[in-house]
Amino acid sequence: MPVKSNQYLIEMPDAQNLVDAVDEWHRSFNNIPEQILHQDTIPREVSGYDPMHYFSIFPRLIPPSGRVLDHLYVNGANSRPFLYWRTSEALPHSCLNDLVNEPGYPGNIQSAVLEPIRSDGTAEGWLQLVLLRLMVGHAMLRWHANYQRVTMLCNQQAVRKQLNLHSQYTIAEPLTPQTIQNALNQDIIPRVDLSHHEAARVYITRFTLWGGYFRQTWIMQRQGPHGLRLEGDVCTVPYHCGFVF
Repeated sequence: MPVKSNQYLIEMPDAQNLVDAVDEWHRSFNNIPEQILHQDTIPREVSGYDPMHYFSIFPRLIPPSGRVLDHLYVNGANSRPFLYWRTSEALPHSCLNDLVNEPGYPGNIQSAVLEPIRSDGTAEGWLQLVLLRLMVGHAMLRWHANYQRVTMLCNQQAVRKQLNLHSQYTIAEPLTPQTIQNALNQDIIPRVDLSHHEAARVYITRFTLWGGYFRQTWIMQRQGPHGLRLEGDVCTVPYHCGFVF
């Protein structure tokens, strides 16, 4: 449940539960055999990855009526699932050429995926819309697609867990004691700002190996289409792992 810091700025202390649920589901695809991942394309019935499951994790989000969020895994130097909407009667795409006319292809799937989705108008709904934007499709990432991988941090326990996991990496640049301390001193709790009657803002923290920790501000219209966009992206603790794909 959200905790109200004041009448309009609402803390979301349980957001990490949502993040962990998505991460755990994404990790369940890590055991797909390499010989399958080397195929040019992998349909849903082979991978088992069904993007409609996001709406089970984020129940405050409303998918468009009569449409299904589907995917086709695209292999190559940027191997990842490409997500797209189709009508419930249409057959799923089966080859790369089917995707060329899809909105967002090849590199901006998040905006195309989110455009028809509606929030239920609650503080939790605005937070879930941002989490979906930042995490959707981050399963089975290989090669250059790993640059998209981010860690969402919503409480101090999550920061400590992330730091502990990072200390086990053998090929990444180590975090200095000062960087660790700065990471622990961050303002982590996600907040939803409802002070404007037409717009909602969400403040949230993410970590990437290629940049460090960022406090982001996302803004969206309360009436659909929400037009979610990144309003601010401040690096609070810089870090670079030191390797490239």
